[in-house]
Amino acid sequence: MRSAGRRCILIAAPSGSGKTFLAATHAASSSSRILWIEARGQSLRAELVAAEVLERLVGDGRPSRSRVLAGAERPLRETVDRCLEAAFGSDLIRQGLLVVIDDLAADTDEPDRGTLQLVDLPALLSSAGVQFVITTRDAKGVTPPSESLLLGPGDLRLTADEAASAAHLTAGICGCSRSAAELLAASCGHAGLFFVMSRWAEDERPACTRDLSDAVDQWFRSALGPGCSPAERRALEALALLRRCTIEELELLGIVGARADIESMFRSLPLVSVGTGVRTEYELHDSAEQWLLAHWCQPDDGLLTRAADLLVERGDLARAVEVVATFGSIDLCLTWLEQRGSELMRAGLQRQIDDLLSRCSIGSLVARPRAIVVWADHLLRCGHPDDALTKARAAMRLAAQVGDSDTAVEAHMLMLRSFAAMDLQDRRAEEARRLRLSLDSSLSEGTRARALLEVSSCLTCSGDLEGAQSSIGEAAVLLSSGCDESARCEADLRLAMLSGLKAGDYAGASSTLASLQARYARWVTDRAVWRGNLACCLAETGRLERALGLLQYAIDRGDPYDRSAFLAVRCMVHAAMGNPSLDDDLGEALEASIDLEHSSDLATNRAYLACALRAAGRLDESLTAAERAHEVLSIVDYMGFAALAAIEVAASLVAIGDSAGARRHVEIAAGRLDHENAYHHVRHAMVVAECDRRDGRLSQAISGLRGLREEVASESSNLQIAMYCRAFPHLLGMFATALGSDQLPVHMLRMILPEYAERSLEAAMGWMDQAEWERLGVRLLGAEQFEQLKHRSGKPLCHVRMFGGLEVTIGQKVLGERDWGKRKARLLFAMIAARRGADVPREQILDQLWPDLEPERARNNFYVVWSTMKAALTPEGETPGRTCPYVESFRGRCRITRSAVRMDLDDLETAMVDLKAAEEATDIEAVLDALRRISAAYRGDFLPGDVYEECFGPLRDSYRFDFLSAMSRGAAKLIALGEPAEALVFARRGLQVDSTREDLYQLALRAHIDSGQRSAAIETFLQCRSQLVDELGLDPSAETIALYEEILAMEERTDFDSAGLAG
Repeated sequence: MRSAGRRCILIAAPSGSGKTFLAATHAASSSSRILWIEARGQSLRAELVAAEVLERLVGDGRPSRSRVLAGAERPLRETVDRCLEAAFGSDLIRQGLLVVIDDLAADTDEPDRGTLQLVDLPALLSSAGVQFVITTRDAKGVTPPSESLLLGPGDLRLTADEAASAAHLTAGICGCSRSAAELLAASCGHAGLFFVMSRWAEDERPACTRDLSDAVDQWFRSALGPGCSPAERRALEALALLRRCTIEELELLGIVGARADIESMFRSLPLVSVGTGVRTEYELHDSAEQWLLAHWCQPDDGLLTRAADLLVERGDLARAVEVVATFGSIDLCLTWLEQRGSELMRAGLQRQIDDLLSRCSIGSLVARPRAIVVWADHLLRCGHPDDALTKARAAMRLAAQVGDSDTAVEAHMLMLRSFAAMDLQDRRAEEARRLRLSLDSSLSEGTRARALLEVSSCLTCSGDLEGAQSSIGEAAVLLSSGCDESARCEADLRLAMLSGLKAGDYAGASSTLASLQARYARWVTDRAVWRGNLACCLAETGRLERALGLLQYAIDRGDPYDRSAFLAVRCMVHAAMGNPSLDDDLGEALEASIDLEHSSDLATNRAYLACALRAAGRLDESLTAAERAHEVLSIVDYMGFAALAAIEVAASLVAIGDSAGARRHVEIAAGRLDHENAYHHVRHAMVVAECDRRDGRLSQAISGLRGLREEVASESSNLQIAMYCRAFPHLLGMFATALGSDQLPVHMLRMILPEYAERSLEAAMGWMDQAEWERLGVRLLGAEQFEQLKHRSGKPLCHVRMFGGLEVTIGQKVLGERDWGKRKARLLFAMIAARRGADVPREQILDQLWPDLEPERARNNFYVVWSTMKAALTPEGETPGRTCPYVESFRGRCRITRSAVRMDLDDLETAMVDLKAAEEATDIEAVLDALRRISAAYRGDFLPGDVYEECFGPLRDSYRFDFLSAMSRGAAKLIALGEPAEALVFARRGLQVDSTREDLYQLALRAHIDSGQRSAAIETFLQCRSQLVDELGLDPSAETIALYEEILAMEERTDFDSAGLAG
């Protein structure tokens, strides 16, 4: 480790392998200052670690103490980069720092907080003299920087020499004379087991074994002979259930016996560690725990109940329910379902609920209606509303028969949620009225409050937002003095979201939801709902980056019915950010709604996404989506979206030039519009303003927008205003004139991407006040880019695509074959555009286009073609050929005007440079971003077709090679970083371009293997072999065959493991 000179050392091995000892030994020999961070089996945020690094680097230089960071909550002073940049300015940095993170684990419950990915720390760490040593039981999910030193279980196994030294040491301590070679074989080189075995008596020598689990089995069977007393047996059962405990805790569990004998037994057992402190704590090694639970434990319900309660007090609900489901009686499992079922579902423990239900027979459930309610709720959350409805009806009847009113009401609430999931809104409304009438004083306050919240949900979906708000307020009063934290948080969440739905106050809703974060931190399911709703509010205010992270968490963790809505919002966020994956996002969002067979949900998503389609210039699709939404929502006004759908139809109609049709739908929307809802009111006003402008009433249009001053200032409508301004270029100028450019929120302006910003400025240049126009231009583009726009005299940008065929767009116009006039005019432009602003000598053009003509005739032809090309490139409204801001010719040299032309060549080259930097920094997010941009830019070969073959053949081959190399390198890097699914995407993308690249097939096979996709891997291999034989006449290489053999072995290993488990 000392000689390796790596800035990061990752030690990954099971418990007891000596990881901490090795890290401590390395730290003791280091001359650097030491920061020891005890993760204690949890994950850490990279920012938190960086903040501690900063504190140590720029602190007072005193010796470091061990710091426990797991679970700590502390405000971060800066981002990671800023923290470390501040540290680099300190003289103390020269002294060096060794950061040890001990016992780090993946956090599967918090993907957005994440496991510690050191790629998030700047590459400057190496030059700053900061070294990391990380120990973890499982390297999966811990992404180290490139060129890290990785040490695994094999590296930590004891060698023969180390075993001999250890045996000599233990013989001096405990008199063990056992052979070091025998101990080494029996322990399989595992350091912890080796030292435990060496403490045992001479007559307890088992035979050597080849497997660590066999060694554990032999030694435990030898240790736990028939002499074990009942108290000792119960104590050992309790330790196995709890994993760790003190003697005092055993007494609380009712285990009374000879205290000294129990302590002596614990101390003598293999793989039981003895802690130090005021109360001695005993902890089982993972291998010992697994053996005891499988071969020894037979606890009765009394011990099991007390042990499970103690685990719940510790906060380990998952383990508590696992031991109950494994060892508990049917009656105990039913009791847990009744008493803790809701708690388990809020904690996201669906698998454990399945385990409990699998222990219970139908006959036992019939007598326990509350358990059936939990079963129905579980089925609903797992996406089975039909089954959930059946179980809820049965539970309601059974509860009514035994006089259990609270359980009957809870079952009735589940029926409402099932109807909602099945999109039976009329049935839901009818049952909601019945439920509301059944709420009397005989019910507990908590049940009445939860029922009122369920009724409020029905009222919200039916568009009765006033009634919903009243029901939530009534529920909040009932909950104010109770202890149902989840219900209180649900009431607060509903009130916050109603402020968005009812009044359009998404800025206020986001502030309220943010303040509820601590109260929601306890429950996984509630946390997903809270984060998803907070993301929706943040997206509307333009905080896109934060919204995206929260949305991904909610999509991964939320139930199927929330997921479809969150997918639609993610699609809008990606569109606002300029992400090119609109089709994929749109398809996923709509498919999620279609899969649920929920027509109302599908209609609201279509109405919402029509705005994104229109902003992307896909006007026909936008109109279709809005009209299909309006067809459904005009019959069932789901959540008050009927007015929004009518407004979206109007907006799409005016975008395609049908102002009269737009005004008709504006009137339809006005009849449904809740004028207290600022969100709908803003869209309505924008459509009316655009209709007025197109009808020649610009002053009236601007005057109408002045009434939106408060709504714009609140920032609750940032997203929708930005997307409308992208669809209607004149709209932004009208807002700036009506309210003042300085009054437009920065987060709204950031979503008007440069291409759309220039269109807006070009559209408004002719009628806006010059000073106001310039202020708007600087705010939108920045001073430098705005000056370039003014230099072009407001002419639109020329967008050039050369991959997949030449495509030239000026403003809104795409140049077709007829626009060029002459074939060589198009070829001439391609020649100079391919040089990306560099000069092209006229003689070179003449030799290329007219190689057989005399110089004079060739020059005359050039002047004609040059004039034709300029005429084709002249913006609309200008005299053809007179002014062309996109090409220049000076002193026999030709070039494009770089400030006026945007090219996919530039996009590709920039992304290639960014990919290389991201690979060197091992920044997984930057790698993915660069690869996606490269993939988006490379739509096909560079200028394909016979007309370009001779001119551009070498460039075409070069770009093709660069693209395929980028896909190959990127996929390999992603596999190395533990992202096989992402790697597969880019390996396949490369194969779309060249289906004979064997290295890409090999990467795809490796990604399949790492993802456990055996069938897909076999299919990929067969495709590889077919392409290589058919196209090249070659068989797959030895490397590819080796991967295929590994794929075939995947099933053999699975079968072997299954057989072992079955045995």
